Parts: sequence; structure tokens; C-alpha cells
Amino acid sequence: MKKIQLFLVVFNRRWNDFSEKLDMCRTEFSPELVHGLRVSMRRMLAAIEMARTAYPHPHLQKIRRAFKDQIDDLDELRDTQVILMEVSENMQTLPSLKSFQGYLQKRERKLLRAARKNIEGIDSAALKKKIAKAILGLEEQAKAGLEAELFMAVDIQYTAVLQRSVQVDASVVSTIHRLRLSFKKFRYMVEIIHPALDNPPEYLLKHMHGYQDVLGQIQDAEVLLRALNEFAAKDEVNLKAADKHYRKFHKELIGRFIENLNEVRMFWRPTPNAKFPWEAGPVELLTGMEP
Repeated sequence: MKKIQLFLVVFNRRWNDFSEKLDMCRTEFSPELVHGLRVSMRRMLAAIEMARTAYPHPHLQKIRRAFKDQIDDLDELRDTQVILMEVSENMQTLPSLKSFQGYLQKRERKLLRAARKNIEGIDSAALKKKIAKAILGLEEQAKAGLEAELFMAVDIQYTAVLQRSVQVDASVVSTIHRLRLSFKKFRYMVEIIHPALDNPPEYLLKHMHGYQDVLGQIQDAEVLLRALNEFAAKDEVNLKAADKHYRKFHKELIGRFIENLNEVRMFWRPTPNAKFPWEAGPVELLTGMEP
């Protein structure tokens, strides 16, 4: 099967996965199903981004905007659920978090109601029509061969990742956040094109997941600290012990990441004409970033 055909198979698979999870959410709504739907949206968005490089059609731009808006609508719920899980796991060692936990539970219920309403409002029929037209266009373009364009999309995104990585400053968390966003998009693109790679190493997707996971943990700790301090200031609650605990955890996560920062150079080729790292010789990966 040609590489462009593999991409079309993955594109269709991503759309079917999103459609299935959307139906499941509407039939049996739950926090777990909402999380699964959000992940499927992220993966679909990455497929759309790659498709736009090869086929820059207005249909794809409209679909991209729709998925981006849907993801944004669920961001606050996702952050609240992650914080709530972390806080609940530390209740025994940090009992002062009890009031914060209650606040988060109340906020989660409110956000779940809003999420259910937003999910019910997704016009899946209109999206399906736009997707069908986009797929027809991609299939037509595929006759001329689009393999180079698809790989170029990943190359462009990886260049952005490398630029963000050299700008990382451990004392400026926003530089790590920008790398996280850029790397997440790159990782999803690699997942899409992975079947079309020639003999990719077994470690590739696993270690990329580990790298993304640490970046995500840093962001989650940052969001938790911000929410914790906002709650303490508003309700005049003494949460100094919890703040100290999570600041230490946050600092340790950043330190671990900085030690392994350059592992990002092992995931893709530095330029379109260069060899992939695993083609140039044995790759020595750091082990601290494994999921």
C-alpha cells in the first residue's frame, strides 16, 4: 500500500474513532467517556493539520476550527478533573486539602453539565458532510502523489519543536509550556505517519509518549498551583503545607525534564534531506522519560 493510501486509512480511522466516541458520550455520558472523546478530537485535529498541508481546502479549515473550538470547550473540565484526582490521592498526607477538594468536586459537576450540553450541540451531520468532501479531495490529490507533502508537514512541525526546545528556560515555565504544545502536535503527526515509515524503531512512539507525559505533568502541576492559590486567597484558607508540597513536586518535574530535554533530537530527522536518527546508527536514549 502506498504511503498516501496509508494516510487516508488513518484519516478515516481517526474520523470513525471520533464519531464512535461522540455517540458513546451522547448515549452514556461519563467523565471517562468525555476524556476519551477529547483525546479522539486531538488526534483528529492532528490528521486534519497534516491533510491541510497536502490539500489546503476551505473545508479542512472549517473542520479544523470546529474541532479546535470543541477541544477548547473541554479544557477547563479536563484541568479540573486532573487536579481533583491529584488532590484526592493526597488527602491523607495533606488533610488541609479537604475544602479545596469539595470546591473542585462542585466545579467538576458544573463543568460536566456544560460539557454535556456542548457535546449534544455538536452538529455531527454537518461535520460528516465536510469530512466526506475533504476525503474525496484527498483521494483525488493522492492520484498525483502526496507523500512528500505529508512528510513535509511533520518536518515543519518538528522544526518548530526544535526551535521551542532551544528556547526552554527552567526558570520560565511558559517556555516549557510552548514546547509542550508544539511537541504534542508533532507527536500526533508521527503517530499518523508511523505506518508509512521504513523500519521505525520499536522505542519511537513509546519514548515520545514518555516525553509528552513529563511535559504534561509539569503543566498539570502549574495549573494545580494556580488553582490552589486562587482558592486559598478567595476563601482565606491556610494551604501553605499543600502549596509547599506541590511547589517542590513542580520543581522536581522541571529538573527531571531539563536533564532529558535533548532526547527530543532522537525522534525525527533534523532536515528533510537528513537521515532519521535510527538510520544513522545506534540511538542512545535516556531512560528517564519513559512512560
